[in-house]
Amino acid sequence: MEELILDALFQDFKEREVLKVSPFGDIFFKEDDLKGGKVYSVCQILPPTRPVDNPAKKGEFMFLCQVIAFDEDTFQQFLTVKRKSFFFKRNVPEQIQNLYDALITRFGLRLELKKRLGKTSKDQVYGYCASDPYNSTNPNAEKVDLSVYHKEVLKYIEKNPRQFYSDIWELNSENDFGLATQKLYYGYGFELPRGIFECNNLRCLAVSNQTVKDLYPGILKLKSLNELTLRNVSLMAPDLINKLYKFKYLVSLTISRDGDYYSVPLNGLPPKLEQINSLKYLDFSGNKSPLWSSVVKITGLKTLNLSNTSLTRITSRIKNLNRLEELDLSNNKITELPESLVTLKRLKVLRLNNNPLLTLPNWIGKLKQLEVLDLQETQLTTLPDSIYNLTNLKELNLRKNPFKDLPQSLVKIPMNVLKLEMQNKALFSEEVKLKLEQLPDGDCYFESDFNFKLMVINKLMYIDEVLYPKFNVHFFAKNYKDRTINIEEEGYKIIPEVAAYFKKLPIPSSLLLDIVELQPDGGDEIYAQLIPFWSGEDDCFDVKSIADIKYLPSLKVTNSMNFSDELVAKLKKKSIEVIMY
Repeated sequence: MEELILDALFQDFKEREVLKVSPFGDIFFKEDDLKGGKVYSVCQILPPTRPVDNPAKKGEFMFLCQVIAFDEDTFQQFLTVKRKSFFFKRNVPEQIQNLYDALITRFGLRLELKKRLGKTSKDQVYGYCASDPYNSTNPNAEKVDLSVYHKEVLKYIEKNPRQFYSDIWELNSENDFGLATQKLYYGYGFELPRGIFECNNLRCLAVSNQTVKDLYPGILKLKSLNELTLRNVSLMAPDLINKLYKFKYLVSLTISRDGDYYSVPLNGLPPKLEQINSLKYLDFSGNKSPLWSSVVKITGLKTLNLSNTSLTRITSRIKNLNRLEELDLSNNKITELPESLVTLKRLKVLRLNNNPLLTLPNWIGKLKQLEVLDLQETQLTTLPDSIYNLTNLKELNLRKNPFKDLPQSLVKIPMNVLKLEMQNKALFSEEVKLKLEQLPDGDCYFESDFNFKLMVINKLMYIDEVLYPKFNVHFFAKNYKDRTINIEEEGYKIIPEVAAYFKKLPIPSSLLLDIVELQPDGGDEIYAQLIPFWSGEDDCFDVKSIADIKYLPSLKVTNSMNFSDELVAKLKKKSIEVIMY
């Protein structure tokens, strides 16, 4: 069972030998370091770290792996600390003693649980135990049969997507360079230290938002890499791209870009990626021309992100990727869907937003295992009745589409699943249609309180992106005719002309019914338009009146950031939940 847990967690097909299980169900194991030696490690099984007033539910897990030793003698010394006298412990290397205290006794927790729950038998462990301060009381701890406990752990890993437990390795810093270093992140201009290429057991390397000339050839020494992320990285050596297939234990590969500042898009996938048998998560978003003939060869993929890659079609050969669970093809130029998508029986997430889809085929209802279907901002004018057959959906996003009619069956889809504007819901719901008829005709100006109006504009213009045009202060200043607006000099307080623009801005009443929550956080985009260099430390955007809340009949939740105690009380009287900021 323990071997199966490690295989499911790492997913890299590397051989690992289980050596021992701790009193808390943690798994000790060894593996080759790919340089002729061995690495002795532990995989801790813990509840997720959560605040004390919101503890993790029993049966939710996170995993943390750390290196213990690089030879058998040191590992055995670690295991036998408990058999020695207190005097001997004092002579044990501090690192070994600290590891023993953290992993075997959990800093006294084992003794505490012995008193509370009693001793464990040979086949039992103390399960569901955290070592973090938030869950230090361990209300869910119990004596549990080891095989039963580990079966539950394995089931959790297999059921949940990788992002729920991908943070397997602790993040290291430059000061930690050495054989035990497992994870390193660099970004925004930080120079890559040469020492990283000596971290033979590095599992995860992420480089983002910078120019890097010296990754190659040193990176090829990092043969144990399990995750590699190169996001918005420029000047990558062509030889690096061409030799990525040499990382035989790579499970997750991200080569993506989301802007023009740092990087030039790659043309086509790196070659021979199909030779990485362990590759399951591939993100090539923001690049160009990924040939489907190359993509469909990587048959082990679980997640594929080809968003914003100028794709114009989906190949029928996508059926070869029959292990896909998540497929993101958003922000492309795809106009139709091949019926071969129906063969992807494991597909749970399908993102097609921002594609010029003209019709949604009736066979879409056969994708009954789908949990997320994103069709936002396509060109759909109607939907097939079969959409209601997608009974496992947790999110159906239909926003920003020019619908002319919609099937009545959408009424049966729960409100928390269906993401759709009220004016489009009125196409199939008489109840919504009546609500719309009760709204004031035309536009609203929110004249009672300008700061309250700013909260509404931020929601519609910068979060939901349904209020156009999206205001940009730099573009506004450049094109303003009446005087010169110098943002560098004037951007430390409200620019009068910008304030005047927003005060006069009409807000269509049809958009207001969709506002269910307003959550200002001080860093909202609207404030950066009014005061480009605002420190966020004064109260210039505090709300004085909520009289215009009458225009938001669907508002259910806000927070206290911009409201006084008096206004918070008034909001609560209107049955609006106020989260204290």
